[in-house]
Amino acid sequence: MSNARVILAILSWISLSTLLAAAEARIVKVLPQWVDARGRTSLAPSLFERDAYQDHLRNHPEEVAGIRFQVLARLPRTGESCDLVVRIRTASNPNGEPIERVVPVKRRLWGKAWTEATLDGETYRNAGKVLAWEVRLVDPTGNVVASQKSFLW
Repeated sequence: MSNARVILAILSWISLSTLLAAAEARIVKVLPQWVDARGRTSLAPSLFERDAYQDHLRNHPEEVAGIRFQVLARLPRTGESCDLVVRIRTASNPNGEPIERVVPVKRRLWGKAWTEATLDGETYRNAGKVLAWEVRLVDPTGNVVASQKSFLW
């Protein structure tokens, strides 16, 4: 087999596997982050600084003004936009209906999209401590196409 055929076969395999992987909708990553009164999750654009500031906020709850869920999702190949539904169970209502935030998500290059949903203000103050969360990707027909949950959900 010539080098050109081998290269063509490898490129075909890579493009086919990329297309098949992109066809499946999924939640890739969920980052729950504390937010201070100025809307910051970090004091500097560094992962080390973000982690240090998140630890500071965790140890000083009086400085926390909310919680932000940053979610990386891979959307289905249909080209339709989906909704990201973040459901949160809190200490004030642990067994009742969870608090929900719904945010539209639009498909971007390669089908991945970062989206954020924030619980802050009076709702956050009345909710109490966050116990568990669930993130769902819902298509326009209302079907859940992907989800991810915290350990205690």
